[in-house]
Amino acid sequence: MKSVPKIINEELRSFLKETDDAIYEMYEAEDNIKHEMFNDFLYKNNNDFTRNITWRVVPFSPLKKVWEDYMRMGTVQNEKALESIERIVIRCALKINIITNLAGHTQWGDEESIEDNIGYWVNEQVRCYFQKPDDPNQLEIPYDNPASGHQKKEPQEHCDEIHPFAKNSIDDFYDVANMDNKDVQEKLYETMKEQFFEYYLTDPKSGHLYITDYGLQPIMVQTAKLYNETDPAQKVVLIDSILNVVHQRSDMASWFIQGGSNALSQLSGYEVPDEESGGYDTKSAISGRYKMADYG
Repeated sequence: MKSVPKIINEELRSFLKETDDAIYEMYEAEDNIKHEMFNDFLYKNNNDFTRNITWRVVPFSPLKKVWEDYMRMGTVQNEKALESIERIVIRCALKINIITNLAGHTQWGDEESIEDNIGYWVNEQVRCYFQKPDDPNQLEIPYDNPASGHQKKEPQEHCDEIHPFAKNSIDDFYDVANMDNKDVQEKLYETMKEQFFEYYLTDPKSGHLYITDYGLQPIMVQTAKLYNETDPAQKVVLIDSILNVVHQRSDMASWFIQGGSNALSQLSGYEVPDEESGGYDTKSAISGRYKMADYG
């Protein structure tokens, strides 16, 4: 599901029309990350499906060095370090966008992807649970040619071994007198969705999902521009503007940079948020003072 165009403003839509190749690559990257997430959750999890998603953030030291070099000399001295920072920032932004959609915290949501991935896994597990083993002595009549006599029955396609979590869950809630296969599928599907959101997509430090109702639009607007940018100096400005947005919330800042908001407050060129006056009005010497309207 291509969610990015739905959250960007008309000005950026016009901009993206001139950069179709780059934005399609960004769509593909988002889809690949989503596929990786579901594959990791369903097939590389622990036996109880209680593992959290792997989350890589920008190390503070190289970020600080690149930013201070840029502020001192007006150029990027270590482009390799900047490229690494760029990749991490883009990946974090896309993951937050994906998870926010999956959690239904946008007007369009992404239940279809959950059904396509978790639903498929659940259907396979239920099929395995109810599949009866073949009787090697069972014969069948070839109805297209009955005169040929009884023949050995063709073996059914066997499923892979059922996952222990699926088997235990079905054993716990299956009522043979009141449930059919469809009921079991629906119950296991809801169970797996609970594990997906309550464990896998939850930040273990804060206990909150990796989602945001604040700042997603400006983050994705700037990320789309960053994905298309080739000038290292402009990349610094765009990344800095994204960090300027996430600086407002300590949990979200920690999803992008080692040390979160405290680290950003130590970054050269940033003013410390003035919490006592009732605001988080941050200012960067690189990207200026944060205003939501500036980002679409």
